[in-house]
Amino acid sequence: MNDAVQRALPIPPAIADAAELPPEAHELIRAWWDGQQTRMMIRTTFDDPAHVGILLSELAWHFANGYANRLGLDREAVRKDIRDRLLQQEAVFDEKVLVPTADVQGAPRS
Repeated sequence: MNDAVQRALPIPPAIADAAELPPEAHELIRAWWDGQQTRMMIRTTFDDPAHVGILLSELAWHFANGYANRLGLDREAVRKDIRDRLLQQEAVFDEKVLVPTADVQGAPRS
């Protein structure tokens, strides 16, 4: 099996075990760190782009929780570090042009 495939995360059980997913269920992001930068595929599923903020907030919580469980770090301190870095990084993005790493896909519409 391809080494990159072996490093892929499993599909969450709530999704993998579902007999039938609702039509609005979509994978939103697939992200990889290649040692120098993030590479990703995204799907712009939300009708309201502000919902991406909710996704990012939940993602930050899950990363903070993971670091707390794996390394014994303080979850709230990690969340603060993530928020602080997000704001710092946005300032960097304002100063340079980011090159998309992949195509953006919209959500399939029924």
